[in-house]
Amino acid sequence: MNTSPWNAGGEVEALVHPTAIIDPRANVAPGVAVGPYSIIGPGVVVGRGTVLGPHVLVERDTTLGEQC
Repeated sequence: MNTSPWNAGGEVEALVHPTAIIDPRANVAPGVAVGPYSIIGPGVVVGRGTVLGPHVLVERDTTLGEQC
């Protein structure tokens, strides 16, 4: 098991707080940070480098661009 935060392309994988919930149907790009108690719903797309702080709720079929 690879525990490195880096993926094969040399990018940092998404950093997700253990209390955050990400729906398996969401698409979270490399370099995204998801804070404590945040929820990312189904069909959500989160672009590369976006930072979501604590207690963020992103609902169904929302798209957040890169570096938001």
